[in-house]
Amino acid sequence: MPFLGFVVAVAALALVAANLIPPQSGLVSVPELAGMSEQAALDELDELGLKSSVEEENSTTVPAGMVIDSKPGVGEAVDPGDEVEVLVSRGPVAAVVPS
Repeated sequence: MPFLGFVVAVAALALVAANLIPPQSGLVSVPELAGMSEQAALDELDELGLKSSVEEENSTTVPAGMVIDSKPGVGEAVDPGDEVEVLVSRGPVAAVVPS
């Protein structure tokens, strides 16, 4: 039975080591950013260790300064340090009134 005790001890050490070493996948899931303010979205990405860039477009449905979408999209797995493009609303196109 000494061999069985050795196996149990090795298994216990492996279990302890597995809990002390962080997982190696390292991937980060892109969070839901739509509906957040631009600054809140950028802060969220920064906290996750992701870089960000901002693109703007006019929208009649999303208020100015609010996030419309992101690329990559929600739930996509990316590496830490990868860039996520945040699409932010400029609001509706300003109407030109003839004089």
